[in-house]
Amino acid sequence: MTEKEVNESKIVKIMYSFSPVVLFVLLMPFMMKDVPYHTDLMGNIDSTGNRFIMLCVMSVFSAMFFYLYSSISKKRMLFSLILAVLLLLVTVFLLASVVQMDNLFKGFANYISRSYGNQMSFIVFMMMLLLFITADIIPPNSVFGIRNSVTFKSKDAWGFVHTKAKPVVLGCSLANLYIFLVPNLDNFMKMLLSFATIIVSLVTVTIISQKYKSQLSK
Repeated sequence: MTEKEVNESKIVKIMYSFSPVVLFVLLMPFMMKDVPYHTDLMGNIDSTGNRFIMLCVMSVFSAMFFYLYSSISKKRMLFSLILAVLLLLVTVFLLASVVQMDNLFKGFANYISRSYGNQMSFIVFMMMLLLFITADIIPPNSVFGIRNSVTFKSKDAWGFVHTKAKPVVLGCSLANLYIFLVPNLDNFMKMLLSFATIIVSLVTVTIISQKYKSQLSK
């Protein structure tokens, strides 16, 4: 792996590990004074507290996850999945911090069903997050992944495009999560912004694919 590739990989790990902290900071203007700390098994919020304390706790955990993510050489796929599950858990708590609710599960379901903008941004977030997690391991196929005339040419082309697109795919995924979580953004704007992230990812994939083609022609 070249020095450039190592740096790109490190940037991706930082983005992924510290994404809960970044989202928390960006959502602070919309947060209530006290945020949920804990729930019972049924999702009922039974403990709240100062948001700055929660931010400090999340920062410590994110730093710990970044250290582990960078240190583990094997089973990174499993660790990525664990981080994805934790990110979804954080998402529910973040939503409860910006939208008044007594039960996390019911509140989350009601929020998603509230508008097409919420549904679209959350679905795009999940799809891009799945693509990010599986980018390095999924073989060429006609069902899931980045599929165009370049990626279908060879296994090397497929791997090159998916690996290079990971930072943008992750960034667009997290952007959709933020769009989903912002409570006072109207339905049309959420759909428009979510669609814009799809365009950004498609343009990026096209540029990367053309770069691969130009390297082959040299």
